[in-house]
Amino acid sequence: MQNIKFENISDDMGLANGTCLQGYMRDITTRQLTEMFGEPNMVPSGDGKVTCEWIIKTEIIDEDGEVESGLFTLYDWKGSRPYSDNELWTINVGGHSKQDYFNLLDARDIAEKTDFLYAYEGDGKLCNDEHSLSLLNMCREFAKEA
Repeated sequence: MQNIKFENISDDMGLANGTCLQGYMRDITTRQLTEMFGEPNMVPSGDGKVTCEWIIKTEIIDEDGEVESGLFTLYDWKGSRPYSDNELWTINVGGHSKQDYFNLLDARDIAEKTDFLYAYEGDGKLCNDEHSLSLLNMCREFAKEA
């Protein structure tokens, strides 16, 4: 069984240095992102191209206790964030590798296939709890049987 842990480190913008665009997350709202990951960093980048950014550290722990660390960023680019936090939009995903992008996709799958968001109290649920990838796999298997 693998476990994956997400940690919002958006206050430490220096850790995102060296990341680059790995893909996009489409059809998501700012509210949903905040529910999953907590509050973003709202300090504009020096060049003004990014005004809203989540920096999420990941740790995947395998059954032998080995840890693989990663980091992905979610950011608006040149004013792409909508005015309303409830409007769907496409956010850029940065990372050091495609694996960082895949970790984000796992986070979204966990969020969509579990009901943890109903307990949201403003802290970014994925970043406060450790979630088992086996739970995600169990949800996928259940969906196949239905």
